[in-house]
Amino acid sequence: MGMAAVYGRGKPNSANRQRTRMPYESSVMKKQALSMLLVCSVLSSLAAFGSAAEPGVPEGFRHAKPGAVFRILAVKWNSWADADAIEKACQTLATLPENVPGVVDVSWGKNNSPEPHSRGFQNCFIATFENKAALDAFARDRRYAELENQIRDLTDDGICVDVVSDKEHTWYDGQVKHVVLFKYKWDAKDEQIAATANAFKGLPMKVPGVCDFLSGVNAGPADLSQGLDHVFVVTFENETRRDEYLPHPAHAAFGKVLGPIFNEVFVIDFTVVPRG
Repeated sequence: MGMAAVYGRGKPNSANRQRTRMPYESSVMKKQALSMLLVCSVLSSLAAFGSAAEPGVPEGFRHAKPGAVFRILAVKWNSWADADAIEKACQTLATLPENVPGVVDVSWGKNNSPEPHSRGFQNCFIATFENKAALDAFARDRRYAELENQIRDLTDDGICVDVVSDKEHTWYDGQVKHVVLFKYKWDAKDEQIAATANAFKGLPMKVPGVCDFLSGVNAGPADLSQGLDHVFVVTFENETRRDEYLPHPAHAAFGKVLGPIFNEVFVIDFTVVPRG
């Protein structure tokens, strides 16, 4: 799998995406960062992680504005790939925000999902771009080709989807990303799909320990998603909260809504690796 399956050169889906900037020093963002500490009690232990924070912004804080594009990449490394080469590739991806304009954040980690739906994939990366223009500019950047050359021979399989943010998102180092991609049956009706999406969106309000929620239809290259075009990302305080969520009655009730139209699912979880 080459970088066509990593950062997407393929047939684009039609989607209108807003363009926005991410003013890191705004007083509004500072207030949201502080309020997040009250919502997620675990964050008090995260000050040891990550690089030095900006004044007024807690350690490990990550942020995206409405209109940002989340590019989600799950990879399965070749069995013969050198471990050092894989680590170098992971670090190259993780440090994109330091080297490429318009890349706001890269959150990544090793798969730690207890569910049997990861297909042997080992890592997941979520790259946050300021907007579609920033994503398109990166695809034309020489560093894109350099990254392609670095990763091309290391991967055996990959899934890549894009989701456009319709609201503000905040998360922290050490939290757990629960990434769920769905493919529905060919005869699933629009109203059934909408009901499923609404049911999933309602889970964070019923389950403790949810810190952020992202959902949408894949707006990226259609030939890189393996048909898994319905995207949900739930951010939990930690693995314990994620583990409590899986058997929760509200999660089981969602399964009953999904069942009649469900075709395929892919799930990969990871704990966000601290920066630096």
